[in-house]
This record gives sequence, structure tokens and C-alpha cells, in this order.
Amino acid sequence: MNSPAPSNSGSNKLQKVVVSTPFYVPAFRGGGPIQTLKALISAAPSEFQTQVVCANHDLGQSTPLTDHPNRWVEVGPAQVQYVEGGIRKQFGALKQTNNADIIYLNSLFNPRYSLLPMLLKRLGFWGNGALLIAPRGELDPGALALKAPKKKVFLTAFKLLRFHKAALWHASTPIEAAQIKKQFGDVTVLVRENETSLPDQAFNRPPREEGPARLLFVSRLDEKKGLHILLESLENISQPV
Repeated sequence: MNSPAPSNSGSNKLQKVVVSTPFYVPAFRGGGPIQTLKALISAAPSEFQTQVVCANHDLGQSTPLTDHPNRWVEVGPAQVQYVEGGIRKQFGALKQTNNADIIYLNSLFNPRYSLLPMLLKRLGFWGNGALLIAPRGELDPGALALKAPKKKVFLTAFKLLRFHKAALWHASTPIEAAQIKKQFGDVTVLVRENETSLPDQAFNRPPREEGPARLLFVSRLDEKKGLHILLESLENISQPV
């Protein structure tokens, strides 16, 4: 259902949050951060109003996610604008969120959905709104080793511009918090585990059939996911798998 951007018209002070993220539901090819973000928004208290600005396609796809791009639509408890077009369209979407209290970036390295909002914040856009960055594992040593030269240049410029000092950081685990502090020093890191969209009631699993153990690996095929380690370890298993 089409809807205008939310307004602060209630009796209680609403906390307005704008989320800038490369991909959002119904996209799924972008991996776990999409579902984690969906669950986080769904778990937010009622006094939070959330607007999401994202691309109108899934990772590596050209098929649009919606036939109504560049306008606000209701997706669960959030207002979402699926951006189709260039930087100008994206800036137009972000411009409609200029009274946000919190600017939440669901990535660190993304040029359009992280770097652009950072630059706008530095230029005074969003005024006193708090900038909150969730690296989503991008500062893990294994992740940093992929496309390392580009990431090294980005991080060097990021630190020289002191963007890291102007932001709060969201870590999913204490390990990620340590990785953020190792990279940026004395910065404010908030640790909150990833939200999950679990069913309200557990279901009873039917009895297992006789036969070899069956393993299912559901993930992107990426070195840091460790599938090769699993396959190598199975060489030492004597029982049928």
C-alpha cells in the first residue's frame, strides 16, 4: 500500500530512524544482514518510526523489487523507498528524511548507501541526528583480506576525515566490538546481538529416518564462510554422511 513518509504527530516524542542499506526485503540474495535488519526493525518499540532507503533490486539482479520505486511504501512496520535510478534519485529519498534522530547504516563500505550518507552528515544534513554504523562483519580479518587494497584506501581516508569519531558503532558480538576498536581506537561501540525472526511456537520434528547423516549448507559460496574447512574435515569421518 502506498503511503506518505511518516510524520511526528503523536502526543509522545517519536524517535525517527532512517536506515540506509543496499538491500532490504523482499531481497534475500544479499545474505543475513537483510533478515537481521528486518527483525531489528520489527522488534523496535512503538515510539520508533523507521524509514528505509534501499535499492530496487536484489544482489546481482536487475529485476525490480517493486513496481512503485522512488516513493514510500509500507513494508511491515517501516516505510521503505526502493530507489531506482542514479545518485540524484537516492539523494531525493534521503532528503525526505532530514529530520531523523538516528541515521543507521547497515554497511560500512558501500559507496552509495554508506559513504554518501556519511558525507551528507558531515555537510550538516540531519543536523544533530546520531550516526550509527553497523559493519556487519566487514571488519573481520577474513573479510578485510578480500579486495584488501581498496578497503585499505577506504579505511585510510575514512580515518583521515575522522568519520569514525563522529559515529556510534553497532557490533553484533563482543568479538566484532573488539575488531571495531582495533581498527578505529577509542570509539563508542554498542553491542547488541542480531535479532532473529523466529516462530512464536517451536514445532515438533518428526522422527528421523534410518540412514546416513544428512548435512545441508545454506550460504553464499564464499571463502570466509568456511565450507572448504567442512569438506576437508569430512575426509576424516568414518561413518556414512
